[in-house]
Amino acid sequence: MTDESAFVTSEIQDLIPVYSETDYPALTPEEILFVYKYLAYGNDYGRAYMEVYGAENLTKAKVKAFHILKKATVQDAINRMQESIFQYALHSLPSALLVDINMCRNISLSDIYNSDGTAKSLKDIPLEIQKKLRLKHLVNNKTGGIIVEYDIIGKDNTTEQIIDLLKMRTLSVNTATVTDESAAIKEAREVRNKVLDNFKEESIEK
Repeated sequence: MTDESAFVTSEIQDLIPVYSETDYPALTPEEILFVYKYLAYGNDYGRAYMEVYGAENLTKAKVKAFHILKKATVQDAINRMQESIFQYALHSLPSALLVDINMCRNISLSDIYNSDGTAKSLKDIPLEIQKKLRLKHLVNNKTGGIIVEYDIIGKDNTTEQIIDLLKMRTLSVNTATVTDESAAIKEAREVRNKVLDNFKEESIEK
């Protein structure tokens, strides 16, 4: 394996553990990495080109990237890698989100508020819990003082979210056995997006 191939493998296997360079025999290691960066950056072909090949400016990078994207072998690789990323996410996201949801369910008022009802200082709240909080500042109309309150992200409807995740996990398992695979993938994607939209501050698009 060349140094370039080894670098591409290390970059891509963070998101696609089953990635193999031999899956894309018609592409150079640089082209494979370009395809990966293109997908990872939400189809930002200029940024992907600059990161893989370099360029004097973004405009020139986009022109050169456009020519690469016109190649049939690159388009085929984009479609195949996109599906590989989605299939991996479909299997891994339910477990990852379930951990997040369970953490939200287990946060108690005593974790974020003092016994007198005032909000704890952030330095007194564990970092993992801080990640699940939204901070609100309210003004006391009588004194003009600032009242701190916390909202727990995803605390509402956590049971419904867990049910959705279980459905998504079932769909991901069944996808390999159903006759109409594209329909199953579409349904799984819709469930995944619904869960992410309800729970995550930022949705993850295919």
